[in-house]
Amino acid sequence: MVLTGELPFPEEMRAKRALAKRPLPAGFPSLGTSMAERLEPPKPGRVAMVLDTDTFNEIDDQFAIVQALLSPERLDLRAIYAAPFYNGRSDSYGDGMEKSYEEILELLTRMDVEPEGLVHRGSTAPLADWEHPIESAAASDLIAQAKAMPEGELLYVVAIAAITNVASAILLDPSIIEKVVVVWLGGTANDWPQNLEYNLQGDLKAAQLVMDCGVPLVRLPCAGVVTHLHSTIPEIDTYVKGKGAIGDCACGTLHTLPNVCSSTQHLRATNRRAERQWSTLGPFALPVLAVLCGRVFSPFDLSVCLSVAVLAMRFREYAPPGSEIGYSKVIWDMAAVA
Repeated sequence: MVLTGELPFPEEMRAKRALAKRPLPAGFPSLGTSMAERLEPPKPGRVAMVLDTDTFNEIDDQFAIVQALLSPERLDLRAIYAAPFYNGRSDSYGDGMEKSYEEILELLTRMDVEPEGLVHRGSTAPLADWEHPIESAAASDLIAQAKAMPEGELLYVVAIAAITNVASAILLDPSIIEKVVVVWLGGTANDWPQNLEYNLQGDLKAAQLVMDCGVPLVRLPCAGVVTHLHSTIPEIDTYVKGKGAIGDCACGTLHTLPNVCSSTQHLRATNRRAERQWSTLGPFALPVLAVLCGRVFSPFDLSVCLSVAVLAMRFREYAPPGSEIGYSKVIWDMAAVA
């Protein structure tokens, strides 16, 4: 049979597709042919960036913050935004944001970094709709940072959480689309059997806005892509623990928190073939990181890059008791910074 025109979807599917195609609010600029230019790799030199993170939710956010702060030769980190989250580690979206804010301050204190003017509280709830963006210190600062960029330069908005803060800033001032590139870790690989990913589901309306509004977007899928970046307790103890106050704190958190899904456990539950292919990746985290960053890392590089002992403590907190030898944990938020 030869098909012409649209595929013969059932009427119910046609109705759902029509509902998904929502018009954008007025005032959104169109980048046109310049979109492709914005998505080219950044030019040599320092890259202006802000980081949006639900830091208290997971361990990999701490690694990403430390990585960004300890890469001043390449990254000009201008702001860190606390993002909302709501699960067993928070009582509400607002509580999750506040705990993330405090966790960021804890990290910066251990790294002797002044937080004043650098760290900003974000949204306390996900978007209800596109007509009511959520005003916050994070959204206001993102708008100010974008509008302050010199002509011809771009601000990279690296988001490793539910993307509420970024979507709200765009809704509050759509003109910032012309000044930013959004790098978001969210959703799953296009060929993954489902899209039940935490950052995406944390604010579906914000994710839809960012994908539909025309802002230059680099999306790093979680399952099927950045799940390949994970590490083990022996690796963390060898290369991170004992390398400074920030590293020791990160090594120790792993035995006291409720267990969350490690990359190996996740692959076992969802894709046994992928598990067989990637279960041995843990010992090769450095080569994987090298591929993502486009450079070669030695164990010494890693100890410096991660700064070193809050990270080791935090990582250890996530392992269930008795599983230290075989346990591995994703640290995929680092991929967005890399």
